[in-house]
Amino acid sequence: MNALIIYDSSGRIWNVTYGEDTLPVGLNGIVTDVPEGCSVFGVDLSGSEPAARFEELPGTELDHISRKIDDLSEGVNQLITGSVVPVSLACGFLAENFTDEQAVQVPSLYKSWSPEEVRYKAGERVRYINCLYKVLQDHTSQEGWIPELSPSLFAKILIPDPDTIPEWESPSSENAYMTGDKVKHKNETWESLVDYNVWEPGADGTEGMWKEWR
Repeated sequence: MNALIIYDSSGRIWNVTYGEDTLPVGLNGIVTDVPEGCSVFGVDLSGSEPAARFEELPGTELDHISRKIDDLSEGVNQLITGSVVPVSLACGFLAENFTDEQAVQVPSLYKSWSPEEVRYKAGERVRYINCLYKVLQDHTSQEGWIPELSPSLFAKILIPDPDTIPEWESPSSENAYMTGDKVKHKNETWESLVDYNVWEPGADGTEGMWKEWR
């Protein structure tokens, strides 16, 4: 699966294009081979011809990336850039580097959870019933260990859409709310004042942890 991901200057994903071979109107494009052990992280526009910029991947990550590459039918080697918007090219084996906020904007880059004895590694993300979950510990999947009923193995990403305020869900220490996260609870909207917030909004003694947001 090919995916072109375009970021704005704040790092927020601005646009995602899947499986496209044609250039968007108004943008230039280049095709490049990615050297083994490297990843594309930008484009050098200082010269007359745009050139891809590479960074070396830590050796400890190569085996993990190779395993994911084996699951792909082909690599992504077309890079498109504009004159202002920064660009990064990514597919499934690079999506692991996304923050949770970026990951929930492109959930289709992550594989659906499977009970068929799949080996999952801590830190991976999987899709289950239209939600993303983070794997908490290495394990081999089985029928009864579904993400929503296995809190020791999976943590649900509780802010599924940065532009939508969700209903509050009781978190664990693995997926607690962070400073600035907003939730709805008991007909009120609340904003977290601290990181790793696991307390219920509006409960006694939580005045320093949540505030009503309007």
